[in-house]
Order: sequence, then structure tokens, then C-alpha cells
Amino acid sequence: PEVAVEARVASPLALPARAAAPLGLLVNELMSEAAARAGGAPVRLRVALAREGRGALRLLVEDDAPPAEGGPSPLAGAFAAELGGAVEVEAGAGGTRATLAFRA
Repeated sequence: PEVAVEARVASPLALPARAAAPLGLLVNELMSEAAARAGGAPVRLRVALAREGRGALRLLVEDDAPPAEGGPSPLAGAFAAELGGAVEVEAGAGGTRATLAFRA
């Protein structure tokens, strides 16, 4: 499917490898889930990583694909757990919003 991605990252931002690797894999998994739910239709994704205080970060991945049913995939949950958090998913008529708060 055609995938349009808008990305926003807090600047400057440096992550240790122990956080950067699972974070990148988590974003990839959430984006892949959205593309799969789109079923070949175009999908728009918004990815944001913002600071929320000293050492605290919040990841947001939103899409306009058909809403997700249930929580994130077990793989997404495993990557989130590596970061010391859990993915929270909100699904509605406009798509799905996944967030993760973690410390790095």
C-alpha cells in the first residue's frame, strides 16, 4: 500500500543503543500493523517522539487505517517491555493511536 509518514522528533535527542534499537523496532512493528490493516489502501501515519521531563520520553504512532482490534501485537509488546513500558492503544473511527511512555 501507499504509506505517507509524518515524523516529529524532539531535538536535540540522543538515545543509548539499549533504547534506540527496541524503539526503532517498535515503530516499525506499529507501522507494519497499520499497513496490514489498510489492506492495500493508502495509509497516513504520524510518528512523534517528545520529551516529557528529565529522561522521560513519549512515543506516539497514529494512523488512519481501519481501527485495530485489541491491543498491540505480542512483538510490539515485547519491544515496549524492553523499554520499560507498555503500549497503550486507542482505536476509533478515524484510525488507531498507540502511545508509549518510557525513560531513556
